Amino acid sequence: MDAVRARYARGKADGDAMYDVERYIAACAAYDDAVSAIEEALVLTNEEEEEEESRSFWMRKLCVVKANRAACLNKRQMPKEAIEDCDCVIAHGGVCAPEVVVKAFYRRGCAFEQMGDADAAIASFDYALQIEPTNEMVRLHLKKFKCVFHRACVLHKASPEVLARQTKFRNFTSRPNLRHMRGE
Repeated sequence: MDAVRARYARGKADGDAMYDVERYIAACAAYDDAVSAIEEALVLTNEEEEEEESRSFWMRKLCVVKANRAACLNKRQMPKEAIEDCDCVIAHGGVCAPEVVVKAFYRRGCAFEQMGDADAAIASFDYALQIEPTNEMVRLHLKKFKCVFHRACVLHKASPEVLARQTKFRNFTSRPNLRHMRGE
């Protein structure tokens, strides 16, 4: 188990260091190593029937690493993968610290924004604010959606399928001069 702990610690530390110097591919690879070490630790704790506390410890670590990896994936323009990591963190939100869950909702919102899904982005940002109402970064990002130009830029990235499920912006995208955004 000591080797697994060392592999996790090295992967997380390397990922954090690579993220800080904007080497996102290397950071993702390091975080991948940390995730695989955590998954191995979870298997070992199940086999050894260790205390639930040990399992919770590793689940908290998994949430932190996946939230960090989601930030890298967003920087690499890989929103679907970022959403998967954020969904994992959110699903295990009861185990990890609230600030990690807020980061996951924020990063998921950014990923939805990259995909052109304004409704889902706003919903994710709203969830983050419900947990931490004083988070300025989330507030500022959510405030951008009040600007018509920002909404147009986000919706312009959307696929026709994503545009079809936009409820808040249905009238916005049905205007004749904006129909090109829906592929018409």
